[in-house]
Amino acid sequence: MAFIIWLLGLADVYLTKYGLQIGVITEGNPIMGYLFNLNSHWAIIFSLSLSGLLLYCLQRLCLRTTMAEKAMKGLLVVRILVIGLHLNWLYQYYCL
Repeated sequence: MAFIIWLLGLADVYLTKYGLQIGVITEGNPIMGYLFNLNSHWAIIFSLSLSGLLLYCLQRLCLRTTMAEKAMKGLLVVRILVIGLHLNWLYQYYCL
C-alpha cells in the first residue's frame, strides 16, 4: 500500500507542476509553493524523498500497530482525493 501511495504522490507532484506551469492552480502547501517557486526539480525531489522516507517508516510501524495501518489507509484516501482534484481542474481546463 505504501508504494501505491508513493505513486499517487508522484502523480500529484507532476500534475501540480504542470498545473502551475499553465497557470490553472496554485500550490496549497506553503513549503511546496516556496520550493516550486525556487526550483521545481528540487520541489519534486524533496516531495518524493520525504514522502518515501515517511511511508517506509509508517510501513514498518504497520507491522506493530493497527493505528499505523489506519493511518496508511487514511493517507491512501487523501491521495486519491487530491488526484481527484487534479482531474477536476484538468477536465475544466481542457473540456470547458
